[in-house]
Amino acid sequence: KTGLKVAVAFPDLYEIGMSNFAVKILYEEINNVKEFVCERVFIPGSDISDFLKKNNSPLFSIESFYPVKNFDVLAVHVSYELLYTNILLMLELSQIPLLSENRDNSDPIVIAGGISVYNPMPLYKFIDVFYIGESEGRFIDILNYIKKNKKKSRIEIIKELSNFDNLYIPAVHGNNPQINIRKYFVRKLNSVKSPVKQIIPHFGIVHDKVQIEVSRGCMRGCRFCYPAFVNRPYRERTTNKIINESKCILENSGYDELNYIS
Repeated sequence: KTGLKVAVAFPDLYEIGMSNFAVKILYEEINNVKEFVCERVFIPGSDISDFLKKNNSPLFSIESFYPVKNFDVLAVHVSYELLYTNILLMLELSQIPLLSENRDNSDPIVIAGGISVYNPMPLYKFIDVFYIGESEGRFIDILNYIKKNKKKSRIEIIKELSNFDNLYIPAVHGNNPQINIRKYFVRKLNSVKSPVKQIIPHFGIVHDKVQIEVSRGCMRGCRFCYPAFVNRPYRERTTNKIINESKCILENSGYDELNYIS
């Protein structure tokens, strides 16, 4: 009861969400904290979605089939804009009110992160907290703050989270595209650990192999490329760290293929 239950959600099918590297980072980072429990949530196919609606059954997590609406925090990763409507479907299937203003203390705090929430305006009516930037380190601080203040009302916690300078909170900031929010980023990529105990999927996924991130950002700055700008500055891991983590992740997974990503 004193811990924190966090659902990390990728609002798309399992085989797509399980290929997403950010989900792997969040899952391992959160579960490495003793007082946190992190489980995964994805959008089911249309057949299961229809079944849940027909039987009035709420969407549940992969690990323990725990209803999403009963978690303390629903952390949604949004890596492209086509996921916007899927977020609404996920909330509907979870039986969580679509509009933030209609939620009460029984509902989880809905936090959205990823490069497609750097402009919060399209989703500001539906998301409680927008996380701007990279997760390593700072997201755990935010979860710790929520855990320590669980006795307060949900809206009190949400409003007090505005003390973190990389969070956009509609209940505090309103519909204000001009407000200055600082992106949080890891200054030295080599200082953070890659997820080396990655979950092995139940069946074939889009990228059916383990992944190691060798760099983040891009030095080219092509004008058409959104990720190259929001992931600045460019950072690299050292060769030794990449090799050591590659060995570790292959031993943990049983895979014989490895993806070096950037």
